[in-house]
Amino acid sequence: MAGSFSISLPTGDVLFADMVFKGCYVQVGDAMLEADLIPLELVDLDIILGMDWLERHRASVDCFW
Repeated sequence: MAGSFSISLPTGDVLFADMVFKGCYVQVGDAMLEADLIPLELVDLDIILGMDWLERHRASVDCFW
């Protein structure tokens, strides 16, 4: 990917990235799902799946407590 872009975090911090790994696979349960991954320097998170990924894989998010 040419150039760089910024990612705004809920904390208000902004991270910058200049690399995207396209066509990677993420295992969720027994399913292997394709994802484009952007490496970020985050300490407490392994992966963030965005709204575009959730829509592409027809995810259903249940937020009931």
